[in-house]
Amino acid sequence: MLAAGHERIYQVCKCFRAGEHGPHHASEFTMIEWYRAFAELDDIARDTEHLVAAVVRALAAAPTRGDTASDDAATSGGGMGGAGIGGERSDGSGTEVRPRRR
Repeated sequence: MLAAGHERIYQVCKCFRAGEHGPHHASEFTMIEWYRAFAELDDIARDTEHLVAAVVRALAAAPTRGDTASDDAATSGGGMGGAGIGGERSDGSGTEVRPRRR
């Protein structure tokens, strides 16, 4: 896809390990990987920081099980608030809102 001109691609997938067991090896897990054409290591590191921060915010704001507010958030676009890789967000209109560079 990068060769076809797509500058940013990502994939979220289920992964399975065969034969690796231990406290640090889950036999099944979900992985995200992404590629950015022309990005430097600092850009990818910043992407990772923004992704982890968005996940932490989403988990901190997530209601506990059995709370009806979680159903409301799931149907109203709650959760990560449209946070994307690189700190990009959607304002709900389908338009990406990019953060200012530091």
